[in-house]
Amino acid sequence: MNRTFDCPIHLKPSIGMVFDKLELGIGFYEAYAKECGFVSRLGSQKVSKDVVTHKACLCNKAGECQAKGTKQRRQRTRISCPARVNFKRIPSGQYQIYAFVEGHNHMPQTPLTMVHLTQTR
Repeated sequence: MNRTFDCPIHLKPSIGMVFDKLELGIGFYEAYAKECGFVSRLGSQKVSKDVVTHKACLCNKAGECQAKGTKQRRQRTRISCPARVNFKRIPSGQYQIYAFVEGHNHMPQTPLTMVHLTQTR
């Protein structure tokens, strides 16, 4: 199941977009996520000589829950959602989107339910 959420085209990331700072790119993806009905979180990064060279931003439902051997008391929040954007540092010192996966494997949050998510408070 691969869903794309209905979002304004001017907020949609695209491969090749360039940002002066990594924080600006991350902020752009967070604004896109909020408008489209999901929450993003930061993923892995690669660092070389104390400079971030690669960074991933993921849907907060990406990945798998780790089994802790205890009884599950709440609903699982991570369901292997493939949606993500990846940034890389280019020679000019800026950050460029080199990978973007738009499809989700879950329904979008409604504006009424978004306010209850910890990440949007």
